[in-house]
Amino acid sequence: MRGRLGAVALVAACSIALAGAQAQAAQPGLQLDFYSAQVTAEQYAKLLAKGYDVTAAHDVAGGKQVDLVLSPQQLKKLRHQGISPELKLNDSGLSASQEAAQQAAAGYTVWRDYDSVDGIAAQLQQIARDHSDIATLETLGTTGQGRPIYALKLTKSAGHNKAAVLFSATQHAREWIAPETDMRILRWYVNAWDAKDKDVRKVLQKTELWFVPVMNPDGYQYTFQSPDTRLWRKNLRDNNGNGTTEVGDGVDPNRNYPEHWNYD
Repeated sequence: MRGRLGAVALVAACSIALAGAQAQAAQPGLQLDFYSAQVTAEQYAKLLAKGYDVTAAHDVAGGKQVDLVLSPQQLKKLRHQGISPELKLNDSGLSASQEAAQQAAAGYTVWRDYDSVDGIAAQLQQIARDHSDIATLETLGTTGQGRPIYALKLTKSAGHNKAAVLFSATQHAREWIAPETDMRILRWYVNAWDAKDKDVRKVLQKTELWFVPVMNPDGYQYTFQSPDTRLWRKNLRDNNGNGTTEVGDGVDPNRNYPEHWNYD
């Protein structure tokens, strides 16, 4: 029963993470970039309480040094409150959005979106077709914008008493390294099976391996929409129901589970 229970738990986790998602069309116009600022302990607490996208923080004399993802409107608001965020630049002097624009213009050699003919969804479908003896494509649910949340199960001679292991990734839309890592682990097992690796064949005889490379397909696809949306983190739930995607919309699936809710 462990394999079946593992699959049920996986479906439940995806449902919780994406609960309340509503269909909407992502609209252009949102601009996000990385900033750094020094704040007092009180200001830091208010940033967290108001839901600002704080990506890092460490103690400094007088408070905290924080990294933030901000829209122009948020930047203006913080400056009116006496906080002075500075645009973060990489070693080439580019901001995150500028670097994203440069990368997109040059074309991707590694990164793939979810929807394209060579995107993550299509890759999973192809692996399932090419390795039907061990690979089964499952749909765990549907996102607010109607995308299937795919899981690929690897196992030989499926049974109901196998242990199940889950490799899930990309709760946060902008973390592109996550689906690539998940896909490379998946391909490693598939290639090892094709090579008749004895250890891998033994694993797949006794175990179900579940791969969910993108738990947040809507948000992940949105980060490919333009360099300005590259830093979007959440899903695309239209929280205020106005039909556009803007700061304040979306649910962060990685922070939306009932277990230890608000623990820290």
